[in-house]
Amino acid sequence: MNQEPLLGGVTDRLTALPKTTFRDTSAVEILEKDLRSIENEFHRYDGFMTFVKILIEENNFVAAEKVIRISSDFSENDRGELLGKLGLQFALNGQKVIGMEKLEEASNLLLTLQIDEWGWAQAERLVEIAKHYIVLDETLLAITVLDEAALICKKVLQISIELNDPQNSHDSVSVLGDAGRVFARLGKTNRANQIADSVPHGMWRNFYLSVLEGRIDVLP
Repeated sequence: MNQEPLLGGVTDRLTALPKTTFRDTSAVEILEKDLRSIENEFHRYDGFMTFVKILIEENNFVAAEKVIRISSDFSENDRGELLGKLGLQFALNGQKVIGMEKLEEASNLLLTLQIDEWGWAQAERLVEIAKHYIVLDETLLAITVLDEAALICKKVLQISIELNDPQNSHDSVSVLGDAGRVFARLGKTNRANQIADSVPHGMWRNFYLSVLEGRIDVLP
């Protein structure tokens, strides 16, 4: 492994490393130290996000969870997202009880955050957790989390409209549309339609319906 600090192009440098690197305890410690030495906060953040995701993919759960919990570069939204990914991977690797605990912790963390005009980011991560539950055949839990995500988005949309903030309004409706699509996929079209009824008439309701029906693909 190249022992030079991971400076420019940190994400590319990490993804180019042999995957075995992320299962080697000493190599992982060196990488973590190198990442902490990066002064540019955006490069460092991108590096840590990539680092943790690869650790999870390579089933190095201990190292991944350590970084998720202690990294000062992560917001609580980030921790919720990454704990959700960790929980899914635990469950897919025969440790469903632990995985479900991590998923519950992730959703609870996101639900305790204060809701403001950027709250759609919490909801977006909750929708992803719902998708993790669907992969694990936990449909009822998925629906519960989706309901929470939709509720947050509706509140955020109202805040954003009052603040005349079109970007956050757009993002809120985008996440609502994604939640609606997941509801529809689960056969809960009534919930998807109820969301439509709750969106203010006019531009934003039409935008939601476009996302729901797949005429606009704004999220993965």
